[in-house]
Amino acid sequence: MCDSDHAGNPEDRRSVTGFLLYLNGGPIAWVSKRQPCVSLSSSEAEYYAASLAGLEVLFFRRILEQLGFLQRLPTMLLEDNQACIYMSRREGQINRAKHIDTRIHKLRELCATGVLFLSKIPTVDQVADAFTKGLSARLFCKHRAMYMYHP
Repeated sequence: MCDSDHAGNPEDRRSVTGFLLYLNGGPIAWVSKRQPCVSLSSSEAEYYAASLAGLEVLFFRRILEQLGFLQRLPTMLLEDNQACIYMSRREGQINRAKHIDTRIHKLRELCATGVLFLSKIPTVDQVADAFTKGLSARLFCKHRAMYMYHP
């Protein structure tokens, strides 16, 4: 699961990336990190977050392969921003996304080669939200239950 806020820091307007990776139902990696660049849209911030999570997935897939567990199917990455999912799957140039740095397009490559598959998740079910912004007590408690186990 990955998420981002958009321009959440009032001082520099940088967004925060958050993601949580599971293996066999247990968390193996999680990140809450300020993005190094200012995003011009929420879609760009989400795309950057998904790209960072995708690189982490690639790292763990390589470790699993070295241990003899070749991953034949794409790893599902749950994302709550529809525009981010669309940009990850679209081939060719997207006129409204020209400003996104080319290194972030690694996400598109990971999807095209079958390493990742971005899938829509409702925002209220996005467990990675707690890594990017303050949540209500009810929503935080709901997500907290998923931090140690994901069915």
